[in-house]
Amino acid sequence: MARRKRSYSGERLTVRRMVLFTPSTAATLDAGAKAAGVKFSHYARELLESRSAAAAAAAVARRNPEIVALRREIQAAVNAENANGNLLNQIARHLNMTGEIRDRQDLDEAVAIYKKTSERLVAALDRVAEL
Repeated sequence: MARRKRSYSGERLTVRRMVLFTPSTAATLDAGAKAAGVKFSHYARELLESRSAAAAAAAVARRNPEIVALRREIQAAVNAENANGNLLNQIARHLNMTGEIRDRQDLDEAVAIYKKTSERLVAALDRVAEL
């Protein structure tokens, strides 16, 4: 990194921190810096800043009301799908045990609910994919 002009008024690199690495980690970092064509300190700073930025973005995502609402909607759709799957299993078990199709209306209703919850889950996942 070239020296800055005397007139530079931005933040300067003045704080030192000592970090200990294992020999294998140090070798990996040295190789990464060499491959990037920069000094180790610059490479390490970039890694630290990018990781802390990613962690900050994840924290913001956890607090984003739209994402929280999407998570709740997805969980509700999954719960509804599980409950409806249980209902379908009970109806199918009853039909298999009795050999009767008298509960055909219940079966059709359960299948319709299953389709509706599946569509709701797909819609929620599509919104997540758009983010």
